[in-house]
Amino acid sequence: METLNINSGQVLVIDQFMLGNEQFWGPIFKTGASLSDQLSRFGGQVEAVDSGTYQVLRDPRRKMMILSQELGEQDPDEIFEKVLLKLDSIHSEKTVFIDTRCVVFCDSSLLKDEQILVEFTRLRKEGKDKEARDFLRSKGAAVRYGFNPHGDELAIAQIDEPAVIALWPDISA
Repeated sequence: METLNINSGQVLVIDQFMLGNEQFWGPIFKTGASLSDQLSRFGGQVEAVDSGTYQVLRDPRRKMMILSQELGEQDPDEIFEKVLLKLDSIHSEKTVFIDTRCVVFCDSSLLKDEQILVEFTRLRKEGKDKEARDFLRSKGAAVRYGFNPHGDELAIAQIDEPAVIALWPDISA
């Protein structure tokens, strides 16, 4: 289980390659391109959430990831069961494309620090993938593997309230 702090009220759900791809983040700094335009162009999503500490739960058996406000004493299985019961009634029109198998969850403010993105890009170019993921974690992001070693197309939806976001491989969503 990984945790992250969201201060801006916006969580980005993206493939790790985006943070290491200057074609994604460069225009944001150089031309003032909007984050939402760049996200939609590269297959990521931004979701509005309450500020606070979140946990990323991943259940490969259920093929689901959940971003939830900290659970405290609550059992993660209870969260998965609650979401699974509602999944049939959920229609998600949003998707996140994961090419490298690693999903990054981060506060949108991470994309305001060009030095973080430059360093992450350097580490990736040097083939230091684990160090690059650990670097992101040290800057407040959560990084989790998807479900398919060749990449995923994940449906994404908020469940009940902004405090729970679910992702699952369902391209028909």
